[in-house]
Amino acid sequence: MRTAARCSGSLLATNDRRRGGHHAALWHLYGDPRLSRNAREFIERASATGRKIAISSISLAEIVYLIEKGRIPKGAYENLNAVLSDPAGVFQETPVDNNVSLGMQRIARDEVPDMPDRIISGDRDPLRSSGY
Repeated sequence: MRTAARCSGSLLATNDRRRGGHHAALWHLYGDPRLSRNAREFIERASATGRKIAISSISLAEIVYLIEKGRIPKGAYENLNAVLSDPAGVFQETPVDNNVSLGMQRIARDEVPDMPDRIISGDRDPLRSSGY
């Protein structure tokens, strides 16, 4: 059974694992008021304790798509990529691989209907490579 709580800004917490969608990361990066207090505090706690919040590589692809549509600023990808490249930063990229596909099968489609969100939610261990 999945025990996920959703915060405003596409931020998810599942047990001790944390994941973020591109909205939460970008809103945090740009100080956007749409990031909820809960999501902001979640990011701040993770940062203060040295924990990482995973950003799925599908989110990076979605950012490129949204830039092309003119929905987010042109520099958003470069700015988020710089944050992801910082080893001391709170955000870390997690790849889309077979583990994600396996995890997606455990999530009811009516609970998480959109494919990018299903991919993000399907990663049962988003920071497996970091030993988190």
